[in-house]
Amino acid sequence: MAIWTPPPDKPVGANEYVGRRIFARNGLKGAGQQTKPKGAIELYHFEDSRGDLSLDRLGATSIDKKVVRRLHPLCDDATQKFNPPRPFLGWFSAHVKAIRAIRATPPLEVSASPIKDQVGEKDNPYHSHISTPEKMDPQHFALLVKYAFEQGETIAVESEGTGAIQTSPSILERFKVILRMFKRWLRA
Repeated sequence: MAIWTPPPDKPVGANEYVGRRIFARNGLKGAGQQTKPKGAIELYHFEDSRGDLSLDRLGATSIDKKVVRRLHPLCDDATQKFNPPRPFLGWFSAHVKAIRAIRATPPLEVSASPIKDQVGEKDNPYHSHISTPEKMDPQHFALLVKYAFEQGETIAVESEGTGAIQTSPSILERFKVILRMFKRWLRA
């Protein structure tokens, strides 16, 4: 089956999945033993000084592994834009419906914005963005978008570049596990 390529002239569909790239970030010096919970989503992942929050379209109705494998080399190249370079860790993903369901004025809209490279090697037909509404504080915007992505799952990409993809359970799935453990505890 061929890889899904979004039509550039069509808007982003409500059933599509989008992802926000995750890059490693240095923590506090001397606080190396302080670990964060696995899969924790920090607000800084959704703060962007350019005004638009860049996203990748990951699939038409679900997360397409072929699309993820296609985007992985582009993400590895993006690590060199940081000084010092920071490793690429994967994506936080969300359903476009979840982003559109956020009650904000004006409503948040995911827009397709494919990137065309002059050489053609680094084209990204999967690029999209959410524009920060005027008169909205950038941190408030980041908090709203973070909430939508907390409902999704984290896609961790293996650093060796073997193409192995691991997804973490969503918050709902984690809650179900905790609820089952609690019910067992009540029976004991």
